[in-house]
Amino acid sequence: MTSKPAKVIEVFISYAQEDERLMHKLEKHLTTLKHQGYITFWNNLRINAGKEWNNEINIHLNSAHVILLLISSDFMSSDYCTSVEVKKALLRHDAGECRVIPIILRPVYWRIAPVSKLQPLPVDGKPVTEWHNKDKAFANIVEEIQKAIDELFVDPLIEPSEALSAAKQPQLPVHSMTLSPTEPESKELSLNMRERQMPSLTVQQVRDAWDRVKKRTRQRNELAAATLTRCRIVAIEGTDKEPVVVLHLASEAHYKIVNDRSKDVEWALSTEFGQNCRISLLAPGSQLKLHSSLSLQQVKNAWDKVIKRVKQKAPVTAAMLKYFEVVGVEDRDDQTVIAIQAQKQGHFNYVCENDRSKDVEWALTIEFGQFGRPCEIRLLPPGNP
Repeated sequence: MTSKPAKVIEVFISYAQEDERLMHKLEKHLTTLKHQGYITFWNNLRINAGKEWNNEINIHLNSAHVILLLISSDFMSSDYCTSVEVKKALLRHDAGECRVIPIILRPVYWRIAPVSKLQPLPVDGKPVTEWHNKDKAFANIVEEIQKAIDELFVDPLIEPSEALSAAKQPQLPVHSMTLSPTEPESKELSLNMRERQMPSLTVQQVRDAWDRVKKRTRQRNELAAATLTRCRIVAIEGTDKEPVVVLHLASEAHYKIVNDRSKDVEWALSTEFGQNCRISLLAPGSQLKLHSSLSLQQVKNAWDKVIKRVKQKAPVTAAMLKYFEVVGVEDRDDQTVIAIQAQKQGHFNYVCENDRSKDVEWALTIEFGQFGRPCEIRLLPPGNP
């Protein structure tokens, strides 16, 4: 067992009443970590007489470092579990305030649920009840939970004294990279990408869900759904409350079909993403021109959010990024290159190793997905101009 974290981790267990027996089995296995001083765990059975039930749950949901969601058909059908506990847990997870871990207790189709973006336990998402030896399933779960705890609080390169003094260190010089814009030869449709509150959706999210959007559209209009196979998702415009999905059509006939049936496509998008969505169509021969490409200041302003996104995949890498400075942005035809400079050689070495930069590029691409291009990072060691 690895070295104990500096603080005891509070684990919140969210479960359906029908799974109480399996929940107690999990707690027995977690007791090993509890006795070693790693964790305390809490569930709603620990609410004392006379306490306000809902208030106690909210208190522990807000204070937990790790939240375990015990997934089953009863859990997924529980309005309270999915609408209150899961919703609150994912908000804190996305903000980098805690780690949410789904645990698949019994077989149920959960891949379209909000928790589907998270890596489940046991290994490979095999439900606990389908293991021949359930103790092996729970042992695997506890082992992975301990790894998550170690990732949350163990940082091999940053000393506490560094963290305290980091804010006092002088700012690194900023070297901005620019690329001269080129005028596209064909007809352009200009979309104003003014700096404002960024859309809540990204191009990649819409592309990943596009097959489901087409199936939803088919419920209302089969011709429109068939035509969507000829669309290319090129950008996300709009606002946080009303994202606009920009689609490029392959032919005039396809453009007319979707344009005449746009409400059906917008309904499908709104249903898929649970918010009001609109579409904007680019006719054949048109190209998307971004009046304001991604700027150095935009990346600097969003850097803390990027770090929180990286923390979802690689907490230690996220800790390293606090000691990097964004020093340049270069827009290319097919991608955006973002240069970041390390304050110390150890930070630079860590992010360079084992393709850890891929997690940073993923987070940047998600954060700035409305620009329609993937992001690549250029790592600079200390002192490199």
